[in-house]
Amino acid sequence: MSFDFLRPLRFDDLVNITVRVVRVGRSSLTQLIAIEHNGELCVDGEMVMCHIDRFSNRASPWRDLVREALEGRAARSQDVPRS
Repeated sequence: MSFDFLRPLRFDDLVNITVRVVRVGRSSLTQLIAIEHNGELCVDGEMVMCHIDRFSNRASPWRDLVREALEGRAARSQDVPRS
C-alpha cells in the first residue's frame, strides 16, 4: 500500500473515493485509489491485495469466474482517466 497525501482533509469533509482495478495477477489484485474533496485530489495511491485461502492461510489463485469478473473490471478501468 502506498499513498500520497496531497491536501489536508477534515473530519466532516465529504469526499469522493474512486477505486480502480488496474491489474489482476495469479492471486493478487492491484487497485488505484483517489480521494477528492470539492473537486481537488487530496489522496492518491495504490493498494495490492492478495487472495488468501482461509484454511491454509496461503496465497491462492483466483477462481476462473472471479478472475474473469476482475479482469473485466480492470479492462473498463483502463478507459477512465486517472485523476
